[in-house]
Amino acid sequence: MATVIDSSLFHSMKEEAAQPWSIQLKSQRFSCSALLAKQLELASNNVPLSQFVALCDVSQTHLLKLAMKSACEQGLATQLRLIISVTKQRYLAEYIITKGDVGAANLHGHLKLLQCYLSHEQETTLLKTLFNEAKNGLMVADTNHHILMVNKEFCRETEFSEMELLGTHAGVIKSSRYDSDFYSKLWDAVNQHGYWEGELLAQTKHGDSYAHHALIKRIMLANNTKVYATTTRKLDVSLAALSNQQAIEPHIRLPDKKAFSVELERLYQSLPSNQTIVCIAFNANMSTSISDDMKAWLISQRFDSMAFNGFLGQINPSLFGLCWCSEKKVDIINTTLWSIIRRLVGTRKDDALKLAPVMTVGCSVLALDATSPKQLLAHAIQSLIANQQQLSSTLYYFDRRLSHRFERVTVLTKLLDNALQAERIEVFYQPIVTLPDLKVVKFEALFRTHLDTDMEYSTQELIQIAEKNLWIDRIDATVARQALQDLPKLQRHFNNPNLEMSINRSLHNDLVSQSCLEETLQILSYSGVDLNHVTLELTESAFFQDLTRQKQWINKLNEIGIKIAIDDFGTGYSSFSYLLNLPVNIVKIDKLFVDNLKENSCELAMIEMLSALTHKIGGKVIVEGVESVQQLNLLSKVNVDMLQGYLFSKPRNLADTLQLESENTFVHLTPHVYCHAELTAADIMEKDFIAISLDDRLRKVKQLFAQHPVEHLVVIENSQCQGVVTRAMLFQALSPYINTQSEQHRDTVTLNKRVHQIIANSPKTMMTTTPLEQCSQWLLKHSQDIIIVTGSVDVCMGVITAKEMLRQLTPN
Repeated sequence: MATVIDSSLFHSMKEEAAQPWSIQLKSQRFSCSALLAKQLELASNNVPLSQFVALCDVSQTHLLKLAMKSACEQGLATQLRLIISVTKQRYLAEYIITKGDVGAANLHGHLKLLQCYLSHEQETTLLKTLFNEAKNGLMVADTNHHILMVNKEFCRETEFSEMELLGTHAGVIKSSRYDSDFYSKLWDAVNQHGYWEGELLAQTKHGDSYAHHALIKRIMLANNTKVYATTTRKLDVSLAALSNQQAIEPHIRLPDKKAFSVELERLYQSLPSNQTIVCIAFNANMSTSISDDMKAWLISQRFDSMAFNGFLGQINPSLFGLCWCSEKKVDIINTTLWSIIRRLVGTRKDDALKLAPVMTVGCSVLALDATSPKQLLAHAIQSLIANQQQLSSTLYYFDRRLSHRFERVTVLTKLLDNALQAERIEVFYQPIVTLPDLKVVKFEALFRTHLDTDMEYSTQELIQIAEKNLWIDRIDATVARQALQDLPKLQRHFNNPNLEMSINRSLHNDLVSQSCLEETLQILSYSGVDLNHVTLELTESAFFQDLTRQKQWINKLNEIGIKIAIDDFGTGYSSFSYLLNLPVNIVKIDKLFVDNLKENSCELAMIEMLSALTHKIGGKVIVEGVESVQQLNLLSKVNVDMLQGYLFSKPRNLADTLQLESENTFVHLTPHVYCHAELTAADIMEKDFIAISLDDRLRKVKQLFAQHPVEHLVVIENSQCQGVVTRAMLFQALSPYINTQSEQHRDTVTLNKRVHQIIANSPKTMMTTTPLEQCSQWLLKHSQDIIIVTGSVDVCMGVITAKEMLRQLTPN
């Protein structure tokens, strides 16, 4: 096993603080501290920028360049960790680019070497060791499917030696059970989606067939080199038993009807009073010809992968049974049933490869339509055979009341499936406006489709169906591609090169997997748009399944400039702590909080609190579902950043959106935006200040300064300010040798002087109505002075000092 190189030189570097550097953009020069130049082994502390960039690992150079570009064009501060190479040693380094001004001549930042990293040789050795010792079979092939690498487990599975496989076409392990059309569709799936996963038959060196679970992934390497990596896991089944001529071996045979009936009776005898038994009978018609044994093996493999607490049996060669205990809630039963059907059917990739069966399912529920285990199974079979096989998987209940209840969802599911198969996916755009100017700053891309039915339905209803049937990833990807393609058109039409686009990407199932991550990154990276203008909206509940992996996933997106928004915040598993733990840029508050919005309502208080918290951590807040001017007025009071809803516009297709006026500001609604009263001098002034008169002795002035931590005393006569006395004025008047014998008489005389003898007669005065901004601008230039605040007849109303202004304007 390779080890990380340890050196005393590095330990001396590690103790050093992060070192400053700067880049002169016009001359493309890099300068840094002498210590950093020594650490990086640069010829001097001022070198061409290209030398500095060249230190970064080749595979990560684009990340550094992207961070520099963001800093130059948007003034964004960035912190990232990259691998750099110094002579023969590699280090993990932390780059910090300081936030600056857009268009500045220089970039500034710091760099620190964190720890030694594996050399290229060590890294290669380590990866090869891990590759070779993996418990699963591993094979890497080039674009022509010639084998580049295999590990020991792959050789064991196939019975080939490594030397026999290297350079050989991967077809050497193909099973003769599939035709060329099958493999053509498999590789189409890999190239379209980036991966394919499922059960396959393969062939050993000696011609014996065996089953394995395969994950084939397309991987892009440096210089746009593409390879195919296949992970395999041999399944515990003899493929000789899956041929048309052979019987299934006893150890893989599914329980028969008799065993299934025994299990039903056992469940019935031990059934808790708060539960019921659900029994289904189903058949599975494949679009390709396979034996009943092969079908049984496929169904059992998929059932086992579900880790579902149910009992699967084979009633006859073409009929299967499944039973389990459930809560006495028909909605839960129906949801569970469709989840089982989807898992047994497989994915759309299986459908393309003719491995996805069309299932017809009959269902019986104890106490609803059956009173005994025997009747349960009989009713399940009857409901199956009494109904016709459909073109898509179908569920029939023996109890017609249940069938009628769930018929609507079944119909919509079929219609949506047909629409998706025909690629009838439309993209609509809804504007998002800023407060207080109500200017459109971004659009959200939304899914729409038209179903062939007169039945009324909502888009949200279709999205829920798509999520349940694992179609949502395909929908999101299609909408995202089209929206990113349309963004430049929208930017040109609205004369705004900084107009942004929000796209949705569901984490409802396995988007956190590497394959879906690659697909998302590819969609964004290949779009050609500035990714700093893209926001990815993720539903709130998605964050709570695997927070650690989600954070890593989001960090990857942030690295390429994508903003992340939590959509529908407050409707799921809300926890403010997640806002602190995840690098989220935007929080979208759900329409649920807006519908009943009123002055002094709990909903308004919650929005105000969430807005304050989000701003505290550097994020922004968008409120959805704004439909009335009253809601607009209330929301503009609580400092949210952006609004979205029918008040501004319903979602429109691209053609209709491009018909809107290019200066897309909702001017007619601005009178309904709450105007926060401008702060004035009267709001910030100190009313309880220390006043003295012109005839007061300096002895009193000295005592007041000793008793109070102030720098100014205000001289008041007839309620009007005559001037001020400062601590510095008093010290100038008094001898520096006060209380010494030689100066005692002189200083006693000075302390008997009156205030009018040292007063500053022309202090700065401002009216109570003077804008606070004007006051603060003056104090910035005269921070040691004081402002006298007067009323309409020159009466002194209060005073303002820089210290007090800062104290009152700084949040607690």
